[in-house]
Amino acid sequence: MLRVSTNFVTNTAINDLRRLSDEQARLHQNIATGRRLLKPSDDPAATCRVLNRQMEAERVGNYQSASSMAKSRSESSLTALTQMQKIASRISELTSLSAGAGPQSMAAYGAEVSQLLEQATNVANSRFGADYIFAGTAVDTQPYTATRDTAGAITNVAYVGNDQDATVPMGDGRAISPSPGAATTNPEIAAFLNNVVTLRDALATGDNTTVVAMNTTMADNEDTFINAIGTVAAVQTRIESNQAQLTSRASDLQRLISGDTDADMATSMIRLTETQTAYQAALSSTANLFKLSLLDYLK
Repeated sequence: MLRVSTNFVTNTAINDLRRLSDEQARLHQNIATGRRLLKPSDDPAATCRVLNRQMEAERVGNYQSASSMAKSRSESSLTALTQMQKIASRISELTSLSAGAGPQSMAAYGAEVSQLLEQATNVANSRFGADYIFAGTAVDTQPYTATRDTAGAITNVAYVGNDQDATVPMGDGRAISPSPGAATTNPEIAAFLNNVVTLRDALATGDNTTVVAMNTTMADNEDTFINAIGTVAAVQTRIESNQAQLTSRASDLQRLISGDTDADMATSMIRLTETQTAYQAALSSTANLFKLSLLDYLK
């Protein structure tokens, strides 16, 4: 017959009580915090998944912030281009009206064109925050510098930005330029401004031949801005699509993280009840065990 020592039985009972007590404490904490993972040892595999997903969620959050900034910058670029297109449209209209007009009318049109030139130059040097929009990556320097005569009138406009589009990261291995056109649209803005200078001077001097010739040029300039607006609008669509993808991924990651970290309250409550019942039974059994004396074993 196999004999089991009293110490072994006692130690086993005490260990069982300690284990059940620890389990109750853990379940109480799960229910109180709503979390299943309280320390890495609770589930090492789940902890590893959670850490990886949290790092990805942080990257996604950074991309979301970058996307919001890119959209805002793109909207500023679109606003400026729309203003330029409206100015170009008005100047084109004045050019048509001036063709064949008398000197007095041409001078009046020229005065308005001069004001529109100043307005267009200011728009060309628009900023997004502290950055110049139409400067390429040379965002700290005013991209369009105007040379003026002694009377303060603009005689020439030079583009001093570069031909590289600034880009914003939108995801792993993906980037987008919220203000495209550093190599095309930006220099064309300078060309447009100089064309306006030529038109203004022709109107001031009554040079009808030049005014008529500028009709086609001004129409082409307006088309340039319309095309640029279309390009930026397409960029905005890409940004918005990317934002939707990032939002969806962020939601998926949060759901996956919650699946690994959040406690199943119903299951935890049932498990706590079972553990409490088992603890009470073990406590009662252990109490009876400690009541045994040597006489009980001799019977």
